[in-house]
Amino acid sequence: MTFGNWYNTLEYQCQANINIYDSDKCDSLATQAASGRYLQIIQSQEKSAAVMVKFIEEEYPGWLVNTNFDKIQSAPTVFPPHISFYQFASAFAKKT
Repeated sequence: MTFGNWYNTLEYQCQANINIYDSDKCDSLATQAASGRYLQIIQSQEKSAAVMVKFIEEEYPGWLVNTNFDKIQSAPTVFPPHISFYQFASAFAKKT
């Protein structure tokens, strides 16, 4: 996948387990994305070694190393609509 194709699709699906880092320096592991998880690119800089992503399921952010682009593909279907944890919690929050 080339860098120029990132914004042609909104959602991507992991084709393998992928490391997700806590900054664009990619020197500290934040989590791992299991094969099959859905990601969305939320920030990209042309000369950066990584792009900022978030997991569609829970909106958890992290950084994907450019060398792992070959481990994601355009999602074959849109991730099913959902209510995020934050939306769920705010719906039941006390209003004062």
